[in-house]
Amino acid sequence: MTEENILFLMMDMPIVRKGQMALNKNPFFEPDYFENRARRHRYNRKKAMCFNRAAQIGYYAL
Repeated sequence: MTEENILFLMMDMPIVRKGQMALNKNPFFEPDYFENRARRHRYNRKKAMCFNRAAQIGYYAL
């Protein structure tokens, strides 16, 4: 670490996994399932960014 640069390792990157999709859902008949799934994923990404210094300063794109 210097005054201008910070070196982050890839192991500092938070892993954000997307849950397994229910295969019996149809996006045309049950859009609320897919909206909730996307909302949950956005929340998990946001939570991962809150706890990671590298993600907070924009070093990684989540």
